[in-house]
Amino acid sequence: MKILLPRISLVAAFLCLLFTTRAQNPKIKCYFNHPVNNNLATGTNAIYLNGTFPDTIVAYINNAKYSLDIAVYNFTSRGNDSVAKIATAVNDAFARGVTVRWVYNGTSATANSGMKLLNAAIPRIGSPSGNGYNIMHNKFVVVDANSPDTNDAIVITGSYNFSQQQTFGDYNNLLIVQDQNVALAYQNQFNKMWGGAGAAPDSSKSTFGTFKTPSSKNYFNVGGTQVQVRFSPSDTAGYYLRTMAYTANNDLTFGIYTFTDNSLANAILSKFNSGISVRGIMDGSSKSYNPYTTLSTPLGANMAVFNNNNLLYHNKILVVDALLPSSDPQVATGSFNWTSSAQYTNDENLLIIHDAAIANQYYQSICDNITVNGGNACIAPLPVEWVSFDASLNSNGTATLQWVTANEVNNDHFEIERSTDGIVFENDGNVANGKTGDYQFIDKKVEAGANYFRIKQVDDDGYFTYSKVLSVYNRTGATISLYPNPALDKLNILLPLGAVSVSVYDAYGTKVIQQPVKGKPATQINVNALSKGSYYIEILGKGSKFIKPFIKQ
Repeated sequence: MKILLPRISLVAAFLCLLFTTRAQNPKIKCYFNHPVNNNLATGTNAIYLNGTFPDTIVAYINNAKYSLDIAVYNFTSRGNDSVAKIATAVNDAFARGVTVRWVYNGTSATANSGMKLLNAAIPRIGSPSGNGYNIMHNKFVVVDANSPDTNDAIVITGSYNFSQQQTFGDYNNLLIVQDQNVALAYQNQFNKMWGGAGAAPDSSKSTFGTFKTPSSKNYFNVGGTQVQVRFSPSDTAGYYLRTMAYTANNDLTFGIYTFTDNSLANAILSKFNSGISVRGIMDGSSKSYNPYTTLSTPLGANMAVFNNNNLLYHNKILVVDALLPSSDPQVATGSFNWTSSAQYTNDENLLIIHDAAIANQYYQSICDNITVNGGNACIAPLPVEWVSFDASLNSNGTATLQWVTANEVNNDHFEIERSTDGIVFENDGNVANGKTGDYQFIDKKVEAGANYFRIKQVDDDGYFTYSKVLSVYNRTGATISLYPNPALDKLNILLPLGAVSVSVYDAYGTKVIQQPVKGKPATQINVNALSKGSYYIEILGKGSKFIKPFIKQ
């Protein structure tokens, strides 16, 4: 279903960010090595590169002027195949004076036979093995990170290892980001494994796995697109992937190789149970893990399984709201499998990209993967255009929802859904299709505290999609609410009427944070610096005191 929301406003206690449909960001490109379904495009067609991933990488390597930093889990080549040209391009770059550095997985999990094709003078270092280490599972290339021309800096990443099977058989994606700050973040991660910024590795200073320190910066603006970069295990990538799943307002789609994280499976299941469209595909090797058991029966044919003893469904992709540009469409990709090893021991990278065009291109790819492997077809964009959607609390405790649509085709009716937790929604009433496209609904079931609203638009044939979720806060008779709990870095607090100050106390009763909140309906506290453990919030008002516990992860 195609829903375009050029603007969304929220007349309530909270501010709502504005998202608009826009063209492809020229600084971010994605490619796929299996066919895609361009019938699902909402703007830019996804691009299928049939066996030419190596050529794409070589083109960027050939443009390198100053430096090449390569961290790839596995490079397998016989020397007379299509991926051998990557070694040739790297050798040529080295010969013309480009500083080349290469990090590879040093455990017995990979042979890395293609490394033999490299000029012996090219510096390299393998990840260590033994206690405390697992695998170096990254797949990225950084080109000219420190170039005086910021347009030279490139990051190539995704799920692709350098091999014939990964090129022609296994399912993979390739992501290109042209941004110097992102390139420097990847180079900084590389330098941790390398042991410094020099041309030669320093094994006495190199750090892998759990020995690495957290990244200093995780959020970047790439040509107007927010890009989040997380490296495992130091940047708690799994937490942010689960958080992303919970933001889905309309649709959630996934394609994953190894899936053992049942907390993420439960997040996906909760969105499915709330009425959101969920489609997915996983590799057959994951059928023995809990997430398959959690999702297979509820999703049924909405989740396909790639069963092939010789090939892999090797993507690691999560997409939310690819069909709802007015929400916050996102795609997560990289080397990060959804496993405890990826979260806590491996060297991995994960990107979360907030971009409607990119999210929809990944949607085109995954959906084709699903259907050719026996799964149900994904929902296609449908012709309903939303102009605005507002929610406001009235003085009598009711809420007014107003929305405007245009270009309605085959629209049957709207269903108003409300929730007190933003997860489980119930129907509060229906509104029939109108001729003017201007709608209003008065909800008389508003409860004390937070109330979340969304509009379910239903077509004549039964297909439906959801608007963005808006919230109003009824402070009359409300008690405090904390989320997320447990909290990792930010704790949001919905305040009762008359609140004056908020304090955080540790388990020993020591006040560790205090801030004024007079006149505010809500506040946010930065708890990132707190140690892991149990804490409690104390909210003081005129003649009142509220106490509520929370956990710092």
